[in-house]
Amino acid sequence: MMQIRLLDKDDIDQIETLWGELKKHHQRLTEDFHQHYIETSFTVRKKELLSREKLAVYVANSGNRDIGFCIVSVGGEIGTVESLYIQPEARGSGAGKALSLKGIKWLKEQAVKDIRLSVGQGNEAVLAFYKKLGFRQRAVVMQLF
Repeated sequence: MMQIRLLDKDDIDQIETLWGELKKHHQRLTEDFHQHYIETSFTVRKKELLSREKLAVYVANSGNRDIGFCIVSVGGEIGTVESLYIQPEARGSGAGKALSLKGIKWLKEQAVKDIRLSVGQGNEAVLAFYKKLGFRQRAVVMQLF
């Protein structure tokens, strides 16, 4: 049976292995930002996340092992789904939806006016999943090389 737990900020290192899997996932999918994902470290990302005004990290566990995580944060009146990752063998199990709904609920409890997320280039297949959760594409962000 799947369980979801909320990590304390001091325990964020518990997702480092899963975060590494997410990083590799993005490296495989992206055409233009491969080097960015190679150069990004968990230590740097952790520092960025811990600098957020408010932060929540949810972890899904099944069969005594962690299978995914969702990171959400607040900055001013904006709530952000920072990251969502589910191990490939656990996709379709409902873990992604359950984690997302926990994160969204937490963001709403923080009284944010807007909840946003970004989808990495190459990972567009996940857009249908987010659309089912109520998200809609508002803009396309491009970066100059």
